[in-house]
Amino acid sequence: LLMEYYDFSDSKWLLDVGGGSGRLAATLTSQYSGLGVVLFDLEAVCAQAQDYLTPLPALSSRIEIFPGNFIREEFPEGPDTIVMMRVLHDWPEDTARLLLRKAYKALPPGGKLLVYETMRTSDDVPDETFAISMLMQLISPAGKIRSFGEISRFLEDAQFTNIEVIPTSYMYTLVTGEKPRKD
Repeated sequence: LLMEYYDFSDSKWLLDVGGGSGRLAATLTSQYSGLGVVLFDLEAVCAQAQDYLTPLPALSSRIEIFPGNFIREEFPEGPDTIVMMRVLHDWPEDTARLLLRKAYKALPPGGKLLVYETMRTSDDVPDETFAISMLMQLISPAGKIRSFGEISRFLEDAQFTNIEVIPTSYMYTLVTGEKPRKD
């Protein structure tokens, strides 16, 4: 679904933060032959991703599994694109902001960050995401469904520029930002 709203043709090396089972990595590498992906997640999750990717040798050869804790450890350096899909809503504001700062640090000038998750349309008006927000409180009490305005401000505070909000389907929104190019 993400590929319907963002063209990864200019991406060469993508970091999938919280990459889970590897489905996004497999989908992206199957659609973009020049793309390599680093899947960064907890060791146990990476083991599941390895199981999922092993039967796909043509794709898995371009996917690196990087076990680690993305909150405690630095992000792998070198990607020109970082994706956080359904990650920030699991964490309190200070942790969400930390993850965005880590993304900024890991990217080269001109690198792109993509945040893709359920987002509210407004900071202070309940909308159709209200039920999901309540469910999030049960699953991840410190997490929160944020508005795309909040996420945009978090990206600005982390020094990203060219921030774009792209509403998608199923209450998901894609917010993109760029690490400024050096002059």
